[in-house]
Amino acid sequence: MTETKFTPGPWMAWQPRGDESVPVRTDGLGITIAYVHQGAITNAQANAHLIAAAPELYEKLAKIRGWTNIDAEGAWGKRFYAEVDALLAKARGEA
Repeated sequence: MTETKFTPGPWMAWQPRGDESVPVRTDGLGITIAYVHQGAITNAQANAHLIAAAPELYEKLAKIRGWTNIDAEGAWGKRFYAEVDALLAKARGEA
């Protein structure tokens, strides 16, 4: 697996800052990853929770990619590996 450069998780969506934005921060270190602004605060909260899950989603997808025993010679297996590899590369900023 290619080494990542993003701040390791876990990340957490914190309480909204008034009706303006929702901060996403590292758990324990207090590093702010992002402030999420999106019209209604409920949309910002939903987006912040999705962003906060990103490190764990990346880690699990990379782990699943390593575990799979799909026949890479078949069309479905090749497409699966290509899509997963493209998503992981996108998350690393390589795509």
